[in-house]
Amino acid sequence: AGPGASMPPDPACAGTSCHPLRQAVAGMVLAALQASLPGFKNSTAAGLRAAYMSAAPFPHAHFDNAFPSRIFDALDKEFPDLPENRGAAAERCGGQKRAGWRCVIRKGGGLYKAANFHEATMGPTAQGVIAAMKSAPFVRYLEELTGIRHLQPDAHNSGSGLHQTYPNGSLQIHADFNRHPVTAMERRVNVFLYLNDRWDPSWGGDLELWDRSMKRCVRRVAPVRNRLVVFSTTDFTYHGHADPLQCPDDRSRRSIAQYYYSPDPRPHGEVIRGQRHSTLYQVRKCPSCMRSECRADRHM
Repeated sequence: AGPGASMPPDPACAGTSCHPLRQAVAGMVLAALQASLPGFKNSTAAGLRAAYMSAAPFPHAHFDNAFPSRIFDALDKEFPDLPENRGAAAERCGGQKRAGWRCVIRKGGGLYKAANFHEATMGPTAQGVIAAMKSAPFVRYLEELTGIRHLQPDAHNSGSGLHQTYPNGSLQIHADFNRHPVTAMERRVNVFLYLNDRWDPSWGGDLELWDRSMKRCVRRVAPVRNRLVVFSTTDFTYHGHADPLQCPDDRSRRSIAQYYYSPDPRPHGEVIRGQRHSTLYQVRKCPSCMRSECRADRHM
């Protein structure tokens, strides 16, 4: 189906109770991407590929304000900065688990981060945005932008979906697991849509892209509302947000993540080893991307 057309049946909702507005939201999002995302309307994203491939420290791009602005207030209601239950961390985590979330409690107490991989438990807007990000037009766009063929979205949402990091939370710099746990296809592309309105740079939470030596933070991308980030995944695409988040207690860092796979093997230069591996966590050889001596970047 083309942008704005009625969407085909969604396999993510097979046997579940996805919201009836899911497909209408997806169609609306695709129509907005057709109008706003460079190269999407006329399938000319290949013209952006040279800049994408030459980006340091590894192929990536970001696009601002491509998604329809009106969806973000609805996403704030469906996926708020804090869960409705603001009691003790264990109580809040238990409530989230009952709602389909997985959460992590910090040693000594305090909610650290949470994620929801189950689309049927999400609100209609989040479901629709994810459906658009899994649609054939969006996947074709990613293929043209990245030059990676035969991309497929993840019907299982293995690690993808709604991501949320709370105050003092972080994500250690890493390269991602390389093969899908069910299909064994190669993980090739990550896409993040950030949801954070009025984000203060002093809070941190930038997506950090580090070089292979782990000595330099080459790019920082602020997680601001309606910013779409795309990057290719290899055994050397070291990324994360490693410093504890300094946002106020009533704020969090929120994103929608989708990962894309291919049955084709990765090129030889993108792998450390041939076998399946889990996440490859790294130790920074410079203490923080917040320190000027560790940076070789401009802030985006």
